[in-house]
Amino acid sequence: MRSAMIAGLLAGVALVGAALPATAQTAGNGALMIIGGALRPETNEVWTRLVTLAGGPGAKIIVIPAAAGSPQRTGEAAVATLKKFGAEADLVQIGPRYKDIDLRKAANDPANVAKIKAATGIYFLGGDQARITQALVEPDGKPSAVLSAIWEIYRAGGVISGTSAGAAIMSETMFKDPPPVLDVLKQGIVPGKTIDKGLGFLTDGWFVDQHFLARGRFPRALAAMQATGMTKGFGVDEDTAAVVRAGKLEVIGYSGVVLLDTSAAKGGTNAAPFSIQGAKLSYLDRGDSYDFKTGAILPNPVKDPAKDKLDPAAADYKPYNEDPEAWPTILGNRTLVEAMGNLIDNKQTEQIGLAVDLRPNAPNPDIGFEFKLYKGPGSLGWYSSALGGDSYTVKDIYLDVRPVLLPKPLYSPK
Repeated sequence: MRSAMIAGLLAGVALVGAALPATAQTAGNGALMIIGGALRPETNEVWTRLVTLAGGPGAKIIVIPAAAGSPQRTGEAAVATLKKFGAEADLVQIGPRYKDIDLRKAANDPANVAKIKAATGIYFLGGDQARITQALVEPDGKPSAVLSAIWEIYRAGGVISGTSAGAAIMSETMFKDPPPVLDVLKQGIVPGKTIDKGLGFLTDGWFVDQHFLARGRFPRALAAMQATGMTKGFGVDEDTAAVVRAGKLEVIGYSGVVLLDTSAAKGGTNAAPFSIQGAKLSYLDRGDSYDFKTGAILPNPVKDPAKDKLDPAAADYKPYNEDPEAWPTILGNRTLVEAMGNLIDNKQTEQIGLAVDLRPNAPNPDIGFEFKLYKGPGSLGWYSSALGGDSYTVKDIYLDVRPVLLPKPLYSPK
C-alpha cells in the first residue's frame, strides 16, 4: 500500500531531470549556490563567492528574473549588485510577467541562448518558482533551448545560483504553490499543486526548501519528503547560501542550514494531519560543511573539534544548561535552532514545542501539533562564542511530530 501511494505521488511530480543524464550533478565541475532568500546587497561573502565560482573578476553572470513579479526592475537591481562585486553581469528578459515578450519565443530565442552560452554563471531571482519552470520547460515537459544552455554551463564547470524561488527549483521536486505551513500539516501534500517538478540540478533525491528558519518551514519540508519517499533534504535560511560542489556542502552568509533525514523515521506517507517519529535534524552554522558521501559534518574551524565538542554519550559531557525548556511557538523565527542548541548543551534529554493556529477562519482550528525534540544515538554538538553570541553546530537531534486536539476556546479572559 505504501509503495503504491509513493509511486502515485511521484508520478504526479515526474522529473524534468528525467530527460537529462542521471549523473548531471557530477557530470562536470559545476557548483550550485543555493540561497535561502532575503539576500542583502551588503552580504559580501555570498556575492563575492558567487563571482569567484563563476571565474572571478570579469566573470560573465546572467540574471534570470523569471520568478519575479517585476522582472525588469528586480533584474536590473541584481545586475547592478553583481557588477559592484566585479562581475560582468547581464539580464536575459524571460518570464511570465514580461507583458510584451512572448514567453515561449524568449525561452528558445537564439540570442538569449548565445548570451547564456557565453556566460560562466547563472543567477535565478526570487518570487514564484512556478514561473521559472513555466518559462524554461516546454509544455511537453522537455527543456527549452535556454534551459539546455544553462545545463551546458553547469556541466562545463560553471555555477548555477538562485535565491528564494531560485533555490526551490534546484531540486528534482519543489514546492509549487503551498499554503501556510500549518495548512500543509493539517491537509497534506497535493501533487501538482503543493509540490511539482523542479529543474533537478541537485540530484540523488535531495529536497531543498528556502526561508527555512525565518519562516519555520522545517515541518512542511518533512511532509513533502514523507509524501514522495524522499529521505534526505536541507533548508537554507535567509541571507545565507549553501554552496554545493564536489560532493560537499558549505554554509556561508548570515545564518545556517538544517539537514533533514527521514531514512529511519516512521509515519504515514501522506496522511493528514501530519505525523512522524524519529526524523533526524542537524544544524550547520555558517562556516560549517557537510560531506554528501560520508554524512560527516565538519564544524567551522573556530570550533575546536575536541575542546568545543558536546557528546551526550561521553563520560566528560558537562552541559551548560540544566533546566527543562519548552517552546510554545516552535515555528517562530529561528526558534528551532535555539531549541536544538539548548538541547544538545542541556542535561535534559528532551524538549517539547507546540504549533497552534490562531488565525481567524483557519482550517481545522481544533488541530495543533506537538514537536518533541530529543537526543539519541549519534547526537553531537559543537559550541563557540567566536562568531558572536552562542553559536552551535548540532548533529542528529531526533524529532517526533504528532497532531493534538485543542480545547475550545483555547484560552479565555481571567
